[in-house]
Amino acid sequence: MSAGPPRYEDFDAAVLALMAALESGEPLDEARLAVLLQGMGRFLRSRFNTLGREDVVDAVNEGLVRFIAAVRDGRVDPDRRPAGYLTRTAENAALDRLRQQARETTAFEDVPEPESEDAPLDALVNLLASQAIVLGLMAAARDRGEHELNVLIEEFLNLAEHGARPTLRALGAALGVSHTEIHRRLERLASLASEETTDEPPARGYE
Repeated sequence: MSAGPPRYEDFDAAVLALMAALESGEPLDEARLAVLLQGMGRFLRSRFNTLGREDVVDAVNEGLVRFIAAVRDGRVDPDRRPAGYLTRTAENAALDRLRQQARETTAFEDVPEPESEDAPLDALVNLLASQAIVLGLMAAARDRGEHELNVLIEEFLNLAEHGARPTLRALGAALGVSHTEIHRRLERLASLASEETTDEPPARGYE
């Protein structure tokens, strides 16, 4: 088995701190977040040398999103090496990207894709890809009493866990609301994210 971040005490501590932050609703300390991002980035670059930098960043983000969903669902035991769970999740996300790239090489690149009725979902995807603000976004929605926003985020994370991008249709069906309501929540999330990141941009931590 390949060596990875779980061997490092600072990475283990950062993973536990993330789990504690999710439980308490408090933002994760930026130093801890940097340890997570850098550790997963190094791990994936060592495991998948054919992945480009942007793909590594995307896999790290996706892995963290899936891990957060698993923690919130109670599927991660803090006493059973959660750091290993996180790195395996990021590794699976990287494998998903490699499979996607393999499929794309056989596609007709010159054929334009039809405009998707789910295009507004890009806003939520972009928000959840910015892992430095996702915890703050959840906390902000909670503090403002806009619990429906966290319900939307949680449902998106649950549906996205296996690598498939949820559609507006799937989200609406899962939540029992209309497309109009999903659009409203997406717009509110975008506005809330803008408020949360006005003073300080998200930490990157991938260098």
